[in-house]
Amino acid sequence: MVKKIALMPALLLIVAALSAQRYVSPVKSVLLRGPYLQSVTPSSAVIRWRTESPHILTVKKGESVVLRAPFSGQWSNKETGESIEVKPSKTTVFTIKDGSGCLEERFEVQVTK
Repeated sequence: MVKKIALMPALLLIVAALSAQRYVSPVKSVLLRGPYLQSVTPSSAVIRWRTESPHILTVKKGESVVLRAPFSGQWSNKETGESIEVKPSKTTVFTIKDGSGCLEERFEVQVTK
């Protein structure tokens, strides 16, 4: 997860802590690393953290699944919004990015027989 913010030095640590707490994932995962700062400049920074596992879902061939992100954006299949319904015929990775390019989520849908 990547999030760019405008820096306010006095509030930087508070923002970093709140950023990690406000993120809501449709799949429960354990925080492995972070939040930590990268690419710090006088006017911006990137806050990153790493979780235990990516979003991996399994569906039977011919079934559909709804993917939900914690933000609205454009999906890799060109749809927009917070959620999409997909019916892949083979294992497929779907991504969503917010309009500012700060947030991105990855969903792998594995198809079984």
